[in-house]
Amino acid sequence: VDLRTGNTPRLRTRVHLASTRNGNLFLGLHCDEPDMKHLAVTTEENDDSAIRKGDFIDILIETQTHSYYQITLNPAGAIMDVDHRSGKKPNLQWQSNAEVAVHHCDGFWTAEIRLPCAGPMAEEIDPDDGISGRVPTKTYPWHINVGRQRVRGKDIELSAWSPTGSDRFDIPEKFAMLYTK
Repeated sequence: VDLRTGNTPRLRTRVHLASTRNGNLFLGLHCDEPDMKHLAVTTEENDDSAIRKGDFIDILIETQTHSYYQITLNPAGAIMDVDHRSGKKPNLQWQSNAEVAVHHCDGFWTAEIRLPCAGPMAEEIDPDDGISGRVPTKTYPWHINVGRQRVRGKDIELSAWSPTGSDRFDIPEKFAMLYTK
């Protein structure tokens, strides 16, 4: 939905989620795009902050043990991982260990992402490596938001799974609840 209003956006973005018992979370994203020739790809390099100046998808995750992680990816398949530990400066050294595959088609682009869950003790063992937390369950859910920014000239379209009522995707109080069965 539109990030600010919660209304239906002009272009649809679909998110599909799946998980495995061993702690992998899979996201499939389908981004409608009638103007594939003008995708705003501002970098092809991982961990380049220029990624946020063009078209991108943000995956924001708060686990039972950690608030919160941000994984940004663009239509070129570049990713940027940021750990936003509560009350601390964002950690750009953190690595999600995400695996990403991006495909361009006629009228849309897709991304497939595998996010490994490193376990509930991961933050104590190595805080810069992996998503700390157990696999999300109904008793111990994760909180998540998935947002899309689409840039065409001066026009910026923002949509999200869970609207925040602002220009930001990263408001943990507005994240949706995620658990697996």
